[in-house]
Amino acid sequence: GCNAGNNVSTGAQNTFLGYNTGLGITTGSYNTIIGANVTGLSATLTNNIIIADSQGNIRFQADSTGIISIGGSLKITTVGNGLFIKEGTNATSGVVTLVAGVATINTTKVTATSRIQLTRQNTAGTIGSSIDVTARTAGTSFTITSNGSVLDTSDVAWIIIEPS
Repeated sequence: GCNAGNNVSTGAQNTFLGYNTGLGITTGSYNTIIGANVTGLSATLTNNIIIADSQGNIRFQADSTGIISIGGSLKITTVGNGLFIKEGTNATSGVVTLVAGVATINTTKVTATSRIQLTRQNTAGTIGSSIDVTARTAGTSFTITSNGSVLDTSDVAWIIIEPS
């Protein structure tokens, strides 16, 4: 579009689609910006994908670290579709088996303000009245404890959600 990428001086391999868009970038490279009037961007913005409306309101942005920001609610509109989260080392979700009613989850993803959701996947051993997060060390681990039973050997699913 007219005036798209007008400020770029040494940046390379940017793609701008939309009137007056990509303004502010001077030396940043490898960006894809779709939508009109996306202005006020960092001069060095690099490796970003931005989708905006024609008033310049950013609705979607994937930054150079892979973090995706959505300027609204995420809505899955087709029955049978869902949210998939990869599990593994330093994950934000997983399943653990309680041993003597306790399990420690080692993950660098836990923070002091993490919201940790727990769901019992089965009832094994003598279950306690609840399962709770009883300890956490930001950047290291958190502990799940079965309240009232050291004989609880249930599998517990967990997911970490960070407040924005």
